Amino acid sequence: MPSRGNVYVLEFSSRRIVVFNSQGQWLRDFPAQTDMNDGRGLAIDTTHDLLYAVGALKQRLFKFNYAGTMLKEIDSPTGSFGVKTDPKFNSIRFPAVDSATGNVYVGDTWGYRVWAFNQSLAPLSGFTSTPSPPADGG
Repeated sequence: MPSRGNVYVLEFSSRRIVVFNSQGQWLRDFPAQTDMNDGRGLAIDTTHDLLYAVGALKQRLFKFNYAGTMLKEIDSPTGSFGVKTDPKFNSIRFPAVDSATGNVYVGDTWGYRVWAFNQSLAPLSGFTSTPSPPADGG
C-alpha cells in the first residue's frame, strides 16, 4: 500500500489514523488504538513504509505499517511496554523520523529531552540528550 500522495491524519477523538488521497477523499481508517489518547504527532518513514504516532495522555509511542497494523507500542525510554519498574516518558510529543536510518526521535516536554530509537523502537545507545530545563524557568 504505497503512501505516495496520500495524507495521513492522527485523529484526536477517535484514536485512529485516517488516510485520504491527494484530492482529499477518504480512503480508510486504521483500527482505533485504545491507548492512543491525546494524539500529539505523526511521522511517516517513506523509506521503510512505517508510521509512528504519539498518544500523550498515556505516554505511548506507536509503530504502524501502511496497512494500519500496529506493529509495536512502547511506554518507556527503554523501549519496553508495561514493565512497571522501567522509567516512563514524561509528556512525549511530536515524533520525527530519519528516513535514511529509520531512527525515530521523540520530544519529552516535561522530561526536557529528546529520546532516540532505532526502527524497532529499541533505544539508541549512542544518542544522548541530557535533560535541560529552560533557563530561568521559561
